[in-house]
Amino acid sequence: MFKKIIVPMLVLALVVSSSLVAEASFLKKNKYEVKFGIMDKSVKGAYLVKEETLKIPKLLKETGFAFGFTVRGEEDESFAVAVEIKFPEPPKVITSQSGNSIDDTGQSNVLTFSAETDTGELYSKFGFDEGDPLGKYKITIRVDGKVIKKIKFTVFEPDNN
Repeated sequence: MFKKIIVPMLVLALVVSSSLVAEASFLKKNKYEVKFGIMDKSVKGAYLVKEETLKIPKLLKETGFAFGFTVRGEEDESFAVAVEIKFPEPPKVITSQSGNSIDDTGQSNVLTFSAETDTGELYSKFGFDEGDPLGKYKITIRVDGKVIKKIKFTVFEPDNN
């Protein structure tokens, strides 16, 4: 009877320890922390995710509303991200953060861009234009060509109460 108890406990211990090693290995490979949600400007001028959520109200950028993501690596680390955003349907206008129209054709529902940092962290904030569609969006973030995060979120019309 003693052997019957030890063998399953030994197997359980091996399973638990191997899953801990696998989790530690994953964390080591994916050393980037990504946060997504509603953003606010910090006292230093950078935008930070103040509320993590996958449900984003369509509030126009003129109201000061912003949403987006942050990527944090090791302190003072240089890295570049490549980002792909899939809209539920083509937006009527896409504007850059400076407010310039970068595409008004309405032909594509995919936008790609890249960004770099040498401080170990970066952010990308977004705001809505009048013609931006409601529905399900998907953002894919890559570092060194490897996907580090896929974010699926929903944009909804907020109540005007």
